[in-house]
Amino acid sequence: MTRTQPLRGALVLAAALVPALAPSDARAQEIPIVGTHRLRGQAGGVAFEGALTIAADATYRLERRRADGTTEQEAGRAAVVGKGIVLQTGAGGITGGLAGGAARAYAREGGRKRIEWVWGSGADHERIDMGEGETVPELVRRLLAEGRELRWVFKHNRGYVERDGARSIHRSKRPEPRHVDAFVRDGGRTILSLSGPQDHEAWRTVRVDGEDTRERVVLSAYIRAQGLRHEYVSMSASRAPSDAELVAAFRVLLDDAARPVLLHCRGGSDRTGVIGAIFQHEFLGASKAQAKREMRAHMWVANDGTEIQGAYFDLYQKGHVRALLAAAGVTIPARYR
Repeated sequence: MTRTQPLRGALVLAAALVPALAPSDARAQEIPIVGTHRLRGQAGGVAFEGALTIAADATYRLERRRADGTTEQEAGRAAVVGKGIVLQTGAGGITGGLAGGAARAYAREGGRKRIEWVWGSGADHERIDMGEGETVPELVRRLLAEGRELRWVFKHNRGYVERDGARSIHRSKRPEPRHVDAFVRDGGRTILSLSGPQDHEAWRTVRVDGEDTRERVVLSAYIRAQGLRHEYVSMSASRAPSDAELVAAFRVLLDDAARPVLLHCRGGSDRTGVIGAIFQHEFLGASKAQAKREMRAHMWVANDGTEIQGAYFDLYQKGHVRALLAAAGVTIPARYR
């Protein structure tokens, strides 16, 4: 029996005891922002229903069917900003619609699983229904179906964004001191933390007088003490990356002098997932579907606010990071041009 089999068996049992709440097809649980979604709300005191369709090029069209028999149509561009969705009407694209200007920001509502976005309140409000996300038991069942070694995934969540020898970009959950030691032994040069400065305490095992003992260290100081370069960006798992955060992260990832780089956040799934997906799509030629599968393989789920990372990537337009880096004066290595 392998080391992972007892845990695997326990998780199989746990998953089996929970009713299936979503389709077995994992792709159906991604809550993609690209597609058609149900609308409902009220404008000028009159209720309406309708549909919103968002395309992969980040354009949208919607129709509202009011209770008084009138219809409204609208078109423009969609974006994911911070924790919300913004619909910006195009020139001449609106033939009716809600009061409040040419742009509307929709805030996240619903429970941990139910995903809805709401604009406005009172007489004028609108709700976008995007269905249900993935629960933890559903995540477990999916990982098991994919043949993942769950002990390894939950404990380390390690892998590569780009595997290129001494120029590799590694990925993981937040490293412990022993993981930092292993990275140094493997020739690592830089740790890029997406979850802030890492000024928290961590435990390290040391040998004293022939016996193992544990001592507490400050992780950021420990990283630097091992001769590593430490860079960090203070991102959020439940908020889309800002342009400034993208520039800060990719400035490090595209610096060959910093490679090999270890990219991480707290769990190695959401913030690490979206930055890794953008890198693979923008610079390695991966399709969005391929990069999204990589996100999910490292435990990204559409649940409890973290679906915003997948929504941001769904609407990401290739070339955006390149334009940001050019404006910031960051040189992109020739092999990626």
